[in-house]
Amino acid sequence: MLNVTKTVGTYHFGSGAIEQISDFIPRGGDQATGFAVFLIDHFFRGNALVERLPIEDRDMVIFVDTTDEPKTEGIDKYVETIFAAEQGVPHTVIGIGGGASL
Repeated sequence: MLNVTKTVGTYHFGSGAIEQISDFIPRGGDQATGFAVFLIDHFFRGNALVERLPIEDRDMVIFVDTTDEPKTEGIDKYVETIFAAEQGVPHTVIGIGGGASL
């Protein structure tokens, strides 16, 4: 049996990764009207880590319930939430937390 997995283009993790996030979010030029989506493990809700993120007014923050492994239906709901905001397609999606938030 062959298993195929699609993954994102890059992962950044380790010491100092949070401080470098802004380096990977396009904010100027054609991207000035775009937005980023931050998918954050619900463990970090109310945590000082969230205060350190380079979140701008037009960006979207979604706290992901990571109690259980993600199911397709749950992921589809997050996608619906993003598109319901009618801001178009995000130029960047950032996952913060463990495997389920990513």
